[in-house]
Amino acid sequence: MYKFFKKFTLFFIIILFSNPIYSQENNLQKKWNIKKLIYSDNSELKLDNGNFIIIDQNSISEVMSEYGNRRYPYYKKSNILYLKSGGSEVEWKILFIDDNSLTLETPIGTYVLEE
Repeated sequence: MYKFFKKFTLFFIIILFSNPIYSQENNLQKKWNIKKLIYSDNSELKLDNGNFIIIDQNSISEVMSEYGNRRYPYYKKSNILYLKSGGSEVEWKILFIDDNSLTLETPIGTYVLEE
């Protein structure tokens, strides 16, 4: 009986903690509207509709009407997205994520995104 209880407890813990991780992955992979970009000096660039960050399973695309489109392969570890840009690797840190919003700290500033 003890072995059954121990296995059941382990199974329950795995299910309990894997669901939020799975949910966060699903929440991350979608088309995000760029609401604003906050630079390191706290100045802001507010962007109109039509500017997006699209995150899928293998790549991140920046679609910006004034600056053009860029696509980067990436992988994720913990709260960091590692993008391949040219010959280097760039880190984008996930500061906040829920069903409708995402905030990413990037080398050029902090993206504030909404679904």
